[in-house]
Amino acid sequence: MTAIDTTQGVGVSRLDAVSGFAARLRLLGVPNDSVADVLEVPADSAAYLTTDSRATLAAGRLLVTGDLNQYKQWIGRPDDECADVPLELPEPWTAGTGRDCRDLTAAEQRALEIAGNAYLFGDSRRVTEYRPVLESYRAPFMASVYAARRVHILPGATLVVAGQPAILLFEDVVLHDGGRLITHTPTNAVFGRLRKIKGERS
Repeated sequence: MTAIDTTQGVGVSRLDAVSGFAARLRLLGVPNDSVADVLEVPADSAAYLTTDSRATLAAGRLLVTGDLNQYKQWIGRPDDECADVPLELPEPWTAGTGRDCRDLTAAEQRALEIAGNAYLFGDSRRVTEYRPVLESYRAPFMASVYAARRVHILPGATLVVAGQPAILLFEDVVLHDGGRLITHTPTNAVFGRLRKIKGERS
């Protein structure tokens, strides 16, 4: 897997706010030779897009950043969509940022987990004081980009996204009868077009 190091703060806006497949690729710095022409999951089978030990249908392109706001743009939810969402909030952070992560107490580790979840998938303005803490103890932040022009999930097939948090950039997705896309990791899926084809199975 090739890594793109964006720790210098290359700006990335919301992918779904950018028009066009090629523009989204450019925004993330993904070259055309990293884009699969066709990904196909055979009928009644399972295939994976993953960074773990399982075989993967396509290699991802690893993005790396030390900027929590950029990471939220990659895999999280926009603040304006989460303003009224109920959210578990951590206690105020009092431990500073100069310690080794291994020396944090279980309660401090749990507070970081709660704060990270709230920051990325809720309204980050409610936990903004945790940003430097999370960047100190949890960076670098990583996500895998999987890009394809066409994806066909045939009847009864399952495409599973696992491993690192993921960004799916698919220009055209065809989901055949009984086909499924399942995510086991935080995933930002941006499809140019999604078609569902019914009634193919006997």
